[in-house]
Amino acid sequence: MKKLILLPIGMAVIIASLYFGFHLLGKHIYNRKDCSRFNIDNIELRTGINIPATTEVKCNCEDNHKTSTIDIDTSQVNIGDYITKNKFQRNGENYVNNGDTKNTTWTALLDDKTGKLIIDIDYKN
Repeated sequence: MKKLILLPIGMAVIIASLYFGFHLLGKHIYNRKDCSRFNIDNIELRTGINIPATTEVKCNCEDNHKTSTIDIDTSQVNIGDYITKNKFQRNGENYVNNGDTKNTTWTALLDDKTGKLIIDIDYKN
């Protein structure tokens, strides 16, 4: 009888631990304002822009501003599909995606010919 009671309780504890662990990891990644760890994940969480396969990533962080230059691997990524899925709009020679939330302001500039993606993020808090 004890096994019937302990098994659901044990499973509930494991599920709750996993949920809170992943929640805390996501929060940790979202709150990072540097270039060292979780840079691409932070960009994806803050901007909603998917970062696909890359060949090189350069990043510069100062105070509450980050600029990342990302070379998309165009041999693996269809740039036309990428532009559509990530809601980039043509702006002169390049494509742009920008936004503003209560925590972040960003501008992403994509050169569809070279696959170079430049993302500027301003952290508000």
